[in-house]
Amino acid sequence: MTLRAAAAMRPLVILLFLVISTRLTGDERPLTNEDVAQIVQLGLGDQVVMAKIKQAHQVNFRLDTEALGSLKKAGVSAAVIQAMLERTSRPPSPTPPAAPGPTLDPSLGGMLAEKISVRLVTSEGEHLLRLSKGQMSTTGFGWAFTYMDYPGLSARVRTTDPGLHLLVRADGQIEGGRYFLAKLDRDEDDVCRSLKIGSVKQRFSFKSKKAMQPDKDWVVPYDVSEAEPGIWRIQPRRRLEAGEYGFYIDPQLLTMYFHFDTQSGGIFDFGVDGK
Repeated sequence: MTLRAAAAMRPLVILLFLVISTRLTGDERPLTNEDVAQIVQLGLGDQVVMAKIKQAHQVNFRLDTEALGSLKKAGVSAAVIQAMLERTSRPPSPTPPAAPGPTLDPSLGGMLAEKISVRLVTSEGEHLLRLSKGQMSTTGFGWAFTYMDYPGLSARVRTTDPGLHLLVRADGQIEGGRYFLAKLDRDEDDVCRSLKIGSVKQRFSFKSKKAMQPDKDWVVPYDVSEAEPGIWRIQPRRRLEAGEYGFYIDPQLLTMYFHFDTQSGGIFDFGVDGK
């Protein structure tokens, strides 16, 4: 196609985009995965798509592992998917910030907010962490490995202070072998952060208390002490390197108290950025 022909078609492309934008937002219906994929196919660039995501009156994105795979197959870039993930955790930019609310996604159950909450304490201040729900996956053949996958390549809460600690409010004592400070691995292909759990054999050994525990090489040792009644201080035994982390709760504990299914591992996630 010649430059002249391309220039002639540009107004038509922009008009088509405006028509679709009006259809998507004119009746204030939520922006969906399918809408984002349709806008991407117009070829206007990631910046335009991300601006549309930010400006939408409301969104209804599906961002589980299967949906992320479908978005990738549709040509949606990692940057756009990250914008979708960020939009689901905050209101659109023209809306004033909402007052602080519960730490949890309502779908995770209000009971959990009464049982446990986690604060990240750094030299930059305190941050209330949100619980992210994982989805189990396996890789390899034979003695396959099991992972908990969490949507997005980076946590919303971040710090540059590697000497941080956590304050955990829990209904009962923080037990060894049930709560872990874990390091997550960024998976660029699946646009998620992964935590290695173990082999398939371990996965189905539900009688074992170690069935859903993280691999020992993916865990950061910590000391626990009671800062005040019902508040536990989680102090890593070493300064954390730059990367993605989280306070992981054994899914069996979630199943026992909060009716999670055994293939969902909850984690209060955060990130450490290098200076």
